[in-house]
Amino acid sequence: MAKGVGGDYYRIRRYDGTRRLIALCDVSGKGIAASLVTAIIDGMLSIYDFAGGLRHFIIRLNEYIAVTFSSERFVTGVFADFDEQTGEIVLYDLGHSYIFVFRDGKLSKVTTKDENIPLVIKRDILPRSARFPLQRDDLLIIITDGIIEQIDPFGEQYGIKRLAEKIQEFRHKGLKRIKDELFADIAVFRGREVQHDDMTMILLEYRH
Repeated sequence: MAKGVGGDYYRIRRYDGTRRLIALCDVSGKGIAASLVTAIIDGMLSIYDFAGGLRHFIIRLNEYIAVTFSSERFVTGVFADFDEQTGEIVLYDLGHSYIFVFRDGKLSKVTTKDENIPLVIKRDILPRSARFPLQRDDLLIIITDGIIEQIDPFGEQYGIKRLAEKIQEFRHKGLKRIKDELFADIAVFRGREVQHDDMTMILLEYRH
């Protein structure tokens, strides 16, 4: 977190045999107000019965936050239903877009044709999903913008290229090592520059 409390949120929850729910959100602004929104998201994710599907959950979540906070906040996010057995991901990208797959030594951005808007922009939304399969040894990476937009003392951003180089360097050292080395590199990069935004990362390696 960039401050004592923040507006980034993530959760991975197994909910049906081999299926996992993956969620990463970035609430606009920082501080206590943003953290209250993340608390609402976490509460709903914890108790919701996903038998009705992920799309229905997103619609209900958007409606509840919109009613509670009006237009004071908006939330970009990624919600995904991952099947461990088949490797298939059903993905809802709600105006977030920082989703990547590292495959065969190359970092590729995952893009969808469905231009879903962030949560809370409108009270009534009809989110659309994208589907794609992970291949053996693929690394799925979902981050918030605080990572690649962190600047150094000269105003240069950390950027996707440096992110890809660091992942390539430690690709076969385990997910924890990748995470630790990446955040250590960001700290060196920014030097005396303050951390401007919350930073969150989800790494998922498909080994089936």
